[in-house]
Amino acid sequence: MTYETKMKNTYKNKFKSMVKHPYFGFFIITIIMLLVQVLRIAGVDVANQTLRAFGKTMIYIIVGLGFSILLGFGGLASLGTAGFVGLGAYLLGYFTNNKGYSVFLIIIIAILVAIVVGTIVGFISLRIEGMYLAIITLAIAEIINEIFTNWTAFSNGIDGMIVNNRIVLF
Repeated sequence: MTYETKMKNTYKNKFKSMVKHPYFGFFIITIIMLLVQVLRIAGVDVANQTLRAFGKTMIYIIVGLGFSILLGFGGLASLGTAGFVGLGAYLLGYFTNNKGYSVFLIIIIAILVAIVVGTIVGFISLRIEGMYLAIITLAIAEIINEIFTNWTAFSNGIDGMIVNNRIVLF
């Protein structure tokens, strides 16, 4: 084998291992979002729908990475992730509508509350693993869903929360 062939195979193997890395998609979408923001600063008109689509994609990637870390590295199949994300989203919407806090403070509050609830659930289900952990965390996610569905004063019930004051980060 020639030196050029060896180098070509080396780069090909490095690229394959890089693409298979769990964080690769997150990094690519992050770079694309940063490029879109640079284009907006430069004066290029970017549709709000594009930014919204990138934002939702980032949220789904972050949730997927969290599940991947739990299942892949920890071996824990937690199905309660959606409940904690929903809790953070409802708190974000509530504080955006009803309080006069800054955007970054609202985001920090929502994240901290979701972390505290997740930690409490984690301590409760510390000795449980396998299928039982998946069932318990799924039940907790459904409990959170039912609380927000039935608590109409907070979340507007099955119609969902209407956020009047949109958060604009960029």
